[in-house]
Amino acid sequence: VPGILQSTHGRLHPIAVPAPVVPSPADESVQPTEGDDTSAPNATTASRLNRVVCVSSANVGYSAAAKDTEVLPSALEYDATVEEGSTCGTFALTLRMTLEYESAFPEEGMVVWVKK
Repeated sequence: VPGILQSTHGRLHPIAVPAPVVPSPADESVQPTEGDDTSAPNATTASRLNRVVCVSSANVGYSAAAKDTEVLPSALEYDATVEEGSTCGTFALTLRMTLEYESAFPEEGMVVWVKK
């Protein structure tokens, strides 16, 4: 993913993931017939699919040690739920992101200030 880095053991490296595959009826040789709407959102293509990316850093304070700035999360989890909206043909996306931070000083208390 261009421009997105991941921290592993204190080192940053580019994230490399395969492009998403969006299934369609054409994958099973099902052809549209007269009256079928093949435009988005009924037939989303991979080229029109956006990615969900969290860009976040935090300031971390400890009981005795000096504070750290621009700390990246040690773990990140996404929970996405798509539900029908309040009117016909509309939908809602609820996205919950859980960020986990690992203390550089586990013997001390830690406070995290997150910036988005």
